Amino acid sequence: TLRGLYINRPHENFQGLFGYAREARIENLSLVDGNVEGHDSVGGIVGYAQDTVIRNVSYAGRVNGNQIVGGIVGCAWGGSIQNAWNAGAVSGTGQIAGGVVGYAREAAKIQNVCNTGAITGNVVKSGGIAGYIENSRLQNAWNTGTVTGDQQVGGIVGAIDDSTLQNAWNTGTVT
Repeated sequence: TLRGLYINRPHENFQGLFGYAREARIENLSLVDGNVEGHDSVGGIVGYAQDTVIRNVSYAGRVNGNQIVGGIVGCAWGGSIQNAWNAGAVSGTGQIAGGVVGYAREAAKIQNVCNTGAITGNVVKSGGIAGYIENSRLQNAWNTGTVTGDQQVGGIVGAIDDSTLQNAWNTGTVT
């Protein structure tokens, strides 16, 4: 468990505990009282993850960025996110924000995930679990956090394209 992560780089991309991860394994990690701010591809744990396994992780705090913002991962290009929980507040000012992952693409697998944090901002494509998933799979997901956005707003996913969604529940308010 790590406490008090503070990143304040509002004009820089790829921000998170790990800004960029490629073909990596990030497991058994909890961040508490985090405060992460960046521009594009911003996440509490990873800003941009390519073909990376992220498993048994949680985040609590605040994540803020312009676009492609997620509580756990900003952008997941392939790879997987499993057993992840976001309790942090996620906000964006541009496009794509999600409680667990902002943007998942290229056969990313997201399984057994939960969001209880608020997702807010004037964001196109915002969702309780993912802002946008493309050519990916989302299974066993639930959201209880509020989701507020501008266009393409959903309790689970803001926008979905050529993907599979199974076993998802939302009890959070969507505006």
